[in-house]
Amino acid sequence: MKIVRTIFLVFFLILINVSNVWAQQDPPVPEEPCDTCPPPPLPINEHLLLLGVSAVMLGATVMYRRRKI
Repeated sequence: MKIVRTIFLVFFLILINVSNVWAQQDPPVPEEPCDTCPPPPLPINEHLLLLGVSAVMLGATVMYRRRKI
């Protein structure tokens, strides 16, 4: 069983290394910015209230499930 785990580990490490080598190509040259293009939206600032409520609900759920009676 250890040999099978070692083979899978080596396979995934080689796969990660190959993908890292391919990813280190030079990025494309950016185009000139246009004057009529709208600015990109700020995704966190748009839904900050939803993010806060979700964090509180997730925290309450985790605390409720891990409480000891």
